[in-house]
Amino acid sequence: MSENSARRFYDLLGAEYDAVIDWPGRLEREGPFYRGVFERHQVRTVLDVACGSGHHAALFASWGLEVTACDPSEAMLGAARAQFGDRGIEWLNAEMGRITAQVGRRFDAITCLGNSYPHLLSEKEAQGALDDFAQSLREGGALIIQTLNYAQMMANNERFAGPAVLGEGQHERLFVRLWDLGRREAMFHLLRLARGEQGWEMQVASTPQRPTFRADLERQLEAGGFGRVEFYGAFDGSAYEETQSGQLVAVALKGT
Repeated sequence: MSENSARRFYDLLGAEYDAVIDWPGRLEREGPFYRGVFERHQVRTVLDVACGSGHHAALFASWGLEVTACDPSEAMLGAARAQFGDRGIEWLNAEMGRITAQVGRRFDAITCLGNSYPHLLSEKEAQGALDDFAQSLREGGALIIQTLNYAQMMANNERFAGPAVLGEGQHERLFVRLWDLGRREAMFHLLRLARGEQGWEMQVASTPQRPTFRADLERQLEAGGFGRVEFYGAFDGSAYEETQSGQLVAVALKGT
């Protein structure tokens, strides 16, 4: 299972992965987009797949929605429960492609965010996950998938993100994200530099990803039983442009 590598990667990082993300800024940018989709499609129940440390799930719960959140990494789920265990969210250990069997109910909306979908490393696994999402959605339910725009990254040779800084002095840590990009596989690395009494120490955690492209995702969604699909290049609702947009965001409706 391709998620084994991803699980080990996030188990190693756990709550520390939050250090590379400006969560207040990110949720401020993204929140209106999700809320607009949920309101248009009368969403009351949400499943956040590959929920990580739980920030999106907590945002959805703050809007009065019934939220279930799942992730294959127990370390990430532990971080989520520690931060948001009092929000009424159901936290489950479940992998993409096995949601129907492990969760066993249908939702008004499913979200798969934070560039999680590219951790499915084969066409078979990716299609299986979309088929599984469809089974876990009510008729007319909305699926939101967000990934990096690998087409833009490759066209412009954009391989680095960061650094993010946590702490100061002898407790200072720096995080840098970088990708080795290939059309069929990309290797994602998270470089962690920690200052100690003996100077700087370096650790690198790596996991493979399968680059996601609009044409492939559109074809897979159609095969999975999704009708209308809209693509965006950012959470401001701007149109997707292959070599310019920083994000690839798909909103797909089941069976319409």
